[in-house]
Amino acid sequence: MLSASIVLVLSTAARLATAYDFSWAPKTRAAPPAAAWTQYFQQAGAGATFSSSDIQKCSGNATNVWGASFDDGPSENTHVVLDYFQTVNMKTTFWVIGLQVLDYPDVLVNTTKANHQIGLHTWSHPDLTTLSQDQVVAELVYSAKAVYDVTGLVPRFFRPPYGAINDNVRKAAAMMGLRAVTWAKDSADWSYVGKNQMNKVPQAFQSWVDSGVQQAISLEHDLFQETVSVVKQSMDILLKAGRVIKPLSECIGEADGYNNPILSGFFKAGQFENRDKIVPVWTGSGGSVATSGGATKPTAASGSPSSIQSITNSFVSATASTYKASVASGVAVITTTVTAAIGNAKALSDSSQSNSPMPIGMIVGASVGAAVLILIVAVVIYCIRRKQLKREEYSKVPLTSEVSVQNLDYQAV
Repeated sequence: MLSASIVLVLSTAARLATAYDFSWAPKTRAAPPAAAWTQYFQQAGAGATFSSSDIQKCSGNATNVWGASFDDGPSENTHVVLDYFQTVNMKTTFWVIGLQVLDYPDVLVNTTKANHQIGLHTWSHPDLTTLSQDQVVAELVYSAKAVYDVTGLVPRFFRPPYGAINDNVRKAAAMMGLRAVTWAKDSADWSYVGKNQMNKVPQAFQSWVDSGVQQAISLEHDLFQETVSVVKQSMDILLKAGRVIKPLSECIGEADGYNNPILSGFFKAGQFENRDKIVPVWTGSGGSVATSGGATKPTAASGSPSSIQSITNSFVSATASTYKASVASGVAVITTTVTAAIGNAKALSDSSQSNSPMPIGMIVGASVGAAVLILIVAVVIYCIRRKQLKREEYSKVPLTSEVSVQNLDYQAV
């Protein structure tokens, strides 16, 4: 019973503490620029060309293909979209924000395991046309780093927030091996959040189908509960009209959405860790660098104090920087309590072997019970605090259109 209780506590802690090391994440919301990164890409991507015509539609002979896509995740609501596409046995594309990946890495893992395509949607969702070249590069690098650390994949497509793009942004992206993808049909779902008008989304899809729209790339969002609530109805309209939903790479007739030797070489060369000096350009084989199963494997807890401390460190580093401190204190208490429980168990076991009359079961049970209780309380506090800080974070996003959602001003796209 004792060993089973300790294993339960440790396994629960291990699940909470998936070993993603996000200690590299910026302490500020915006991605901090690094001139050395830009200079690296100027060398690695020398001669790269770009087109002023961004990808907006599917291509090829199959006119019934439709490129559905979802922005601003991953989130706690992404699973609704994943569940739907699993039932219809089709794949789609998710354009992810780096900051969101830090909050929901396991959701991204589930998305890639289901073979949906992932594209970059920057680190913090700024209007890229208002940034310097160094800042544009930083926004794309940090978002790619988040995706790379969680999935082992390096996308070669990105979607500019708000669809705002110019040749300066295209040039910066091209030297990174990235190409811009926008959309042909915008559902405007985000603008209906909190207004009881979400029925306008399926109405838009119906109007597109009725007017004979084909090969479109459409825009929706998997960030809000309200926006994902109409995904089934909207996608069913497409399917009933004979449209076949495809991820971006298949939509445009490309074999791979992750073959980006320039950006993957950036990480392999160690340039990400060198913000102040340029390292030699990576000349090895490029492409996606997927780990087994497409995701970084969690580190299992062995039960030793050092392993428990490792779990604590992983848990803290895997959360966004704004609430690391609040979680760290709670997890530290859990670590101390569980370690004490293990120590008590060993000491009391030794005492029992020397015929000590100490009530072993009672004391050990109390120790383990206390650890479990503290764990539960810490998780509850963590979840509450996480939601509070999530609201604070999104309230900082600059808006071009506004919609009140849970007392937040939010601009999607």
